[in-house]
Amino acid sequence: IFDRYSFIQKGSKPKMENTQLTIVDDIPIEMIDDEWAKNHLRDVDITTASFEEMRQSVKENGILAPILARRIQDGDEIRYSLIDGLRRLTAADLENYNTIPTRILEECTDDEAMAYQLIANLHTEKTIRADITRQLTKLSKDRSIAALALQIQKSVDYVRRCLHLEKLQDNILELVNKGKINVGRAHWLAKLPAGIRSDFLES
Repeated sequence: IFDRYSFIQKGSKPKMENTQLTIVDDIPIEMIDDEWAKNHLRDVDITTASFEEMRQSVKENGILAPILARRIQDGDEIRYSLIDGLRRLTAADLENYNTIPTRILEECTDDEAMAYQLIANLHTEKTIRADITRQLTKLSKDRSIAALALQIQKSVDYVRRCLHLEKLQDNILELVNKGKINVGRAHWLAKLPAGIRSDFLES
């Protein structure tokens, strides 16, 4: 199994004060809650060709990379909150898998979970996406840009460029996310007054 979360190691950066990493384990899908992940990244569109391709791969080859989740203690009950791997989890569920290989984090806060989710997606994405911009904006509320850049293993300039896109309206960010407006044009739009941006879209 390929582990895309090999960047999470004790003593490595970004340093998470409380988080402890455990081994990959096969976790029953019924014990994994995906609501947190859906609230912080977009839901999975199972009608797309890319998802159907993933589902077919899961059907034929199994899960080739573990998902990432944190252990949640609720009284005597233990559950797992998904951090990253929503598409893989959805595909496995649709293919009636009972368990899924999971990289588990212990004592992981919401902010730490969001940072890990961001890093995992940044390692695979080639462009600045609107949902990544939204997450960075949330994380930037209580830390400096330099600290945030260190935590997600990106340059200060990269973080600044992402945060700059937050000035755009949601409908424009959605077009960026779908690739209908490239990142360079999005940064140009972010420098314009909101009214002019709307006129640009209508034209």
